[in-house]
Amino acid sequence: MISITTPEAFASTNFDFLIAGGGTAGLVLANRLTGIPTVSVGVIEAGEDLTNDTKVLTPLYMFDMPGDLKYDWNSREALEGLRVLQNHGKMLAGSSGINFMQFTFASRADLDDWEVLGNTGWDYDSMAPYYRKFENFQGARPEQESVGLNSFINENVHGYGGPINASFSPGYTPIQAAWPETMANMGLAPNGDPRDGVSLGGYTNPMVMTRGTSQRSFAGNSYWKPFATRPNLHTITGALVNNIIFSSDRTGDLVATGLNFTANNQSFIANASREVIISGGTMKSPQMLELSGIGDAKLLESFGIETLIDNPNVGENLQDHHSAGYHSSPPTILTLEQQKRPQELVAKYYNGSAEGLRPGVRAQLDLTAKKLVDPNESAVQTGGSAGGGRPIPGQENKRANVGGFVTHAFSRGYVHIQSSDPTDDPKFDPRYLSHPLDYEVLADLY
Repeated sequence: MISITTPEAFASTNFDFLIAGGGTAGLVLANRLTGIPTVSVGVIEAGEDLTNDTKVLTPLYMFDMPGDLKYDWNSREALEGLRVLQNHGKMLAGSSGINFMQFTFASRADLDDWEVLGNTGWDYDSMAPYYRKFENFQGARPEQESVGLNSFINENVHGYGGPINASFSPGYTPIQAAWPETMANMGLAPNGDPRDGVSLGGYTNPMVMTRGTSQRSFAGNSYWKPFATRPNLHTITGALVNNIIFSSDRTGDLVATGLNFTANNQSFIANASREVIISGGTMKSPQMLELSGIGDAKLLESFGIETLIDNPNVGENLQDHHSAGYHSSPPTILTLEQQKRPQELVAKYYNGSAEGLRPGVRAQLDLTAKKLVDPNESAVQTGGSAGGGRPIPGQENKRANVGGFVTHAFSRGYVHIQSSDPTDDPKFDPRYLSHPLDYEVLADLY
């Protein structure tokens, strides 16, 4: 049985669930739902099936894919006159096929805060079993264990037998091997396994990589490919969702019943009897909602789109980690004065500065400020790599990069449509460093 269907066959199928976007989350949902044989699922993906692509599978090529339209939407933002690339994968598996494969985890407080904000069941303890469920921890190689590369690992908190493989890269250099020791000598040894909800200290993290083959382990070859021929899973690639189709129920409320999509320069409609799931990621989900009439009425009307639900929150509250790097300055321990800086910065730049924000955003920033002054939470993250990418001819093994970013950013941006044409990329701006706290915290990193 074929795993990729034609637009005509897709549109003629009666689905229980339709998923707009075959990225990381979309494929996980499709995998779990089609585990129920009586449930029919359709996945619409704008990119292609690249699960056998050499660049996707080979870690070194992760530096080549960003900006390449075969793999990446190639979205760019304006930043003080510069065009800055914002990577998000355009393929089955989405950004899990182009990311840098770092296997890192949020702290316990990060996840607990989700529940504090009203998302019952999304706290650390509730989610821990699902973290273990997706993981197949393969650990370090014997030669890596001998140098203590995995000394911080607590094997009891990891998962085994899940679809995503996690192991240590075989290509660690002496410089990278020295990183944990250097951090420990500075008093920054890890205080536990980050997988267990603690995120302080210097360590060499695992990667989403299959031990032995050293290939990328991602949603495409883990959640989709082994199950792609399930008779109740239907996938179409190279198809762009134009908008959501709605009908009204007995009470007059809108009910999503299908998706209008374009493939091979033709328009089609696919229908779902139970749910339509929007899973287009940070950039594409707001775009699909706004093109469908859900968003800020003033914005929609400016592009001639009928407003079905006036919700000015759509596309707002965009958050991103801003980073900076350096090449020569050696890392140092923060002085006592710098260690007191978070409390002083919050008092100076935050207290009262969130007035006038939407209640949901204000609640987020209150929790972010609380973590910034918590000595058990990471304010910044820094990391290093020997070479930092492809070697420069004549400079092999002669350079190392160190960089860092703010862990919990205060700056908030947006992503919105800039026309009624689904083929036009949305306009977005994370508004990096627009909040003075982000600027001050990042400056302290250097």
